[in-house]
Order: sequence, then structure tokens, then C-alpha cells
Amino acid sequence: MSVQYSGDAATTRTSLGLGDAATKTTGTASGNIPVLDGSGQIASGVLSNAAVADNAITLAKMAHGTDGELITYDATGAPANVAVGTSGQVLTSGGAGVAPTFQTAAGGGADTSLSNLSATGEQMVCQAWVNFDGTGTVAINDSHNVSSITDNGTGNYNVNFTTAMGNGEYAVATNAESHNRSAGAKTTSTTTSLVECWRDSDAAYYDLDGIHAIYFGD
Repeated sequence: MSVQYSGDAATTRTSLGLGDAATKTTGTASGNIPVLDGSGQIASGVLSNAAVADNAITLAKMAHGTDGELITYDATGAPANVAVGTSGQVLTSGGAGVAPTFQTAAGGGADTSLSNLSATGEQMVCQAWVNFDGTGTVAINDSHNVSSITDNGTGNYNVNFTTAMGNGEYAVATNAESHNRSAGAKTTSTTTSLVECWRDSDAAYYDLDGIHAIYFGD
């Protein structure tokens, strides 16, 4: 097939099926056609950062990696992978200029959460406490690890623990809300503590409506 130049470049390009590309210059300037290098890639510098629209590169366009890897930057500022760690490891910084790595968590101090301390029977945690009304029919206002109060008579009560103390050498502190009234307690057994209340003026046993007891031990 022969094509005769018509004297009009646009018409001739159309006849040859070349379009505008036939008159474009290769290079890196605006309007140029980029040329692939010997590796079949667009040469460095041909596409500037400004030539790529923001928020335009999708995950599908990124090179695939390994599940669990992270992307960081190496000492030269180039993107790099953080190798996959193992279950339970934590991401640990290596400091400036060093890529982070997954490391086994360093052993920390003892678990001092209240739930753990209570569960392990630590002596620093209150093992039982109660606020009760000892007048009339005895009633517990609020408590922890106290199942019931036994009324033994005027000013005399047994505090019964839900879960027994580890031994009979626990400590107890008591308080009476009433003026000129006092309360005291004995470590009767691992399951029960005796609480007594009296009138300060003559030491006579007395029922009180605000009695507090708190227990520490194993």
C-alpha cells in the first residue's frame, strides 16, 4: 500500500493511522513521549512526583508481600520491609536509622492489677470487708467476700466469709459510726470473725446501726 503525502501533515498521519504520536518528541519534557529503557521500564526522572495524582495509587498497584510484613524506611530513606514476627512478639524500635523488628516482649514486673492480686491471694489486697446495720434484724449494707452476719446477741456478731481466709492470722480493723460507741473484732477462725460493739461510757454491749470491718491476709 502506498500513501501519498497530501501536503497536510494531519491528513497524512490519519491516512497512516499514526495519530498525533508521529509528531511527538521523545523525552521527559511536557508533551514528550517517554521511552522505555533497556529493561523495558520507564527511565528514572521521566515521571515526576507531581505527575502522579494524589491518592491515586491503589493497593492493587503495589508489589505483593508476605502477610504480616510491615513497610518502613531504611537508613537511605528507601522503602523497606519489616520481616514477619512470631505470635506474641511486639514491634520494637531499633532507634534512629535502624529499621524496627518484631521481638519477644521483655519480661515486665509482676501483674499488680487488683483482679490478679486478689485472685492470687496477695496480702496487700483487702480480702473481705463489710458495712452492716446491727440493730433489729441485722442487715448488710454492702460487702465483699462476706456471705452473712450472725446476730449472737446485743452488740455481738459473727462476720461469715464467703471464701475462707488462708489462715487464722489475718488482720482486721473495725469502726463504729455512732458517737461514743466503739467496735472491735477477733480473728475467730478462717471462716468467721467475731465483731463486738459497746458503749464507751460503761463498756456495755450495744447494738449499732453502722458497723464496719475490713480484713487483710492470705
